Amino acid sequence: SGDLYLTYPSISDLMVKAAMIAASDHVYLAADSHKFGVRAFASLGPVSLVHSLITDSKISPENREKMAAIGIAVL
Repeated sequence: SGDLYLTYPSISDLMVKAAMIAASDHVYLAADSHKFGVRAFASLGPVSLVHSLITDSKISPENREKMAAIGIAVL
């Protein structure tokens, strides 16, 4: 996943989110396109933990290609 990480602005429920990811067979991430490249306070781990990304139509071709290269379906 290179330099691509899932980040979150708060540590308050980070453990719950990490546990939900670990317990899931398929992880969906809903994030609008302006979240790409923005770092937040806490890290959940590499973006490769995600199987499917739900985003808006403004995702850049570069970011779409990065997701596809590591096997993440972009919806």
